[in-house]
Amino acid sequence: MPEQETFETEEAFNEARTRYYKGQAELTERFFEAMPFAAISTLHDGTIVYANAPAQLLFGLTKADLARHKANDFLYDADGNSIGAEIGRRLAKGQIIRQEAVYVRASEGEPSLRMLSVTPVFASGTQTLVRAIGFFMDPSACEHENVTLRTLNQELQTALVAKDDELERLRVEASSLRIQVDTDDLTGVLNKPAFSRNARMRIEEQRRKRGSAGLLFLDPDDFKLLNDTYGHDIGDELIQELASRGRVIAEKYGGLFARFGGDEFYALFTDLDATKFEMIVGEFADTMPFETEAENAKTRVRERFRVGVSFGGCFRTSGVIPDLRLLLKEADRAMYDCKESGKGIDRPKPYVVSFSHAQTSSKPPSP
Repeated sequence: MPEQETFETEEAFNEARTRYYKGQAELTERFFEAMPFAAISTLHDGTIVYANAPAQLLFGLTKADLARHKANDFLYDADGNSIGAEIGRRLAKGQIIRQEAVYVRASEGEPSLRMLSVTPVFASGTQTLVRAIGFFMDPSACEHENVTLRTLNQELQTALVAKDDELERLRVEASSLRIQVDTDDLTGVLNKPAFSRNARMRIEEQRRKRGSAGLLFLDPDDFKLLNDTYGHDIGDELIQELASRGRVIAEKYGGLFARFGGDEFYALFTDLDATKFEMIVGEFADTMPFETEAENAKTRVRERFRVGVSFGGCFRTSGVIPDLRLLLKEADRAMYDCKESGKGIDRPKPYVVSFSHAQTSSKPPSP
């Protein structure tokens, strides 16, 4: 659009503006003429001011003849009712017509079914309809496009499903790898790094909510002697059995149970009172010892023997919970107090547990 300030006279500016609009009109006409489907332009009242060659063929009239008609004269529904006026009202409200089925009744011949799309054009900055641009597409062409779109959509859906399957497979693999990384190879319970990570998170949560935490350190009695007497394979089986028994109790009460290496096990329970923790401790004392038999590696005689477990622990509540390092240290001290006072194998209470801020310590009887 030319700018008036660049012209010396009003007349020169008007001439330039006329040439500009004429050029724009010619450019627009060339654009519509290149379209493979019928296209028309109308005034606000539906009067046809432009029709490309496919539109002239569709309506059966020349461009000059169409200029004496309104688009409303040609538009009908399937029952033969004129719908041009209704479309005009919708356009005046600013509605865009998108691929609606209409019948075009030409000057000669049978009505033709077309998919009509119309865009209203309003005066700048107003809601006053001044023009409308309409396109008439053969439904077979539309159907071809729809089939293509449906095919593409199906391919997209298939690709998305495949991608979801791939993501699920990767999630399963990641979960499996996490389990492998977090699991002790021999026993299948948590290993030391996994226990430490999860225990710290649980303890931190209890400290924030002023909850509670109970930690146990379990150690089989005379395990080195049993290992040397019956062989390392039997030693591994004993470790597996102890791990299985401890895991059952931990899962029953929502705790963590882990092998720290060798014959050492830890169990952590949170969000419980001292009475509940003491009950869990008692269940460990009743469940962990067991009898079995194996061949003596030196004498080759099959012998029956008992596997006992001594353990110590600590319980903290009322929000007074130290970090995991200090809890482990206190549980270790309690376990060694138990060991020093005699093995847990024949003792009614093979453990020492400190109930700070809850009650006095539970001490094992003298051997």
